[in-house]
Amino acid sequence: MLPKKLKTAGYATHQVGKWHLGQTHVGNTPVGHGFDSSFGYLGGAEDHWNHTNGGCDCGTAFDMWNSTAPAYSVANDGIYGDEHFWRHAERIIEAHDPAQPLFMYIALQTMHAPQEVPSAYSTLYNGTENFNVEQGMATFADEVYGNVTAALKAKGMWDNLLLVLILVVDEKVSGSMANNYPLRGGKRTAWEGGMRVNSFVQGGLLPQAALGTEKHGYIHVADW
Repeated sequence: MLPKKLKTAGYATHQVGKWHLGQTHVGNTPVGHGFDSSFGYLGGAEDHWNHTNGGCDCGTAFDMWNSTAPAYSVANDGIYGDEHFWRHAERIIEAHDPAQPLFMYIALQTMHAPQEVPSAYSTLYNGTENFNVEQGMATFADEVYGNVTAALKAKGMWDNLLLVLILVVDEKVSGSMANNYPLRGGKRTAWEGGMRVNSFVQGGLLPQAALGTEKHGYIHVADW
């Protein structure tokens, strides 16, 4: 995988947030695939507050890991999961030596089911309950990426960096709240809505001539 390849070029590699790419043994986990460290959950979806996962075929289990051990220190601490992820990402950036290249993979749980968000975010909106929570989750995600970007700039790393944001639209989960309109379908379908999603790149390595432009051709995450 990409982090293992980048390590051969001297990169520090860190994973934060959702994994869902294997958990039956250490070789399936982020550190088994070349990350120096990982902090997040290994399954597909879990409660945002108590970090328990009911989808692991083992009952409802605590699913928050710090590299190779359970992160029991955050169990039932009343802190929203993605706040842990943004704080952890900031600590990695603050401790990093910019002389070494850095690769970070940050996969937030928001906007993933179950629909949960601190009330300070959902009360910003005036709609149905599901709409308010969904919009609040999007706002929380915006704030996380804003804080991570600010940390990179404060560290003096932004001018030599490429940030890639890749989105996924799944109309079958999250209370059927998601859509890729005007395209039909989403994740799990072979329609255009399942093939084309919004993404963007930013950072100092992006050529000035590319700023503000759009590309409409196909690119796959593996192309990176």
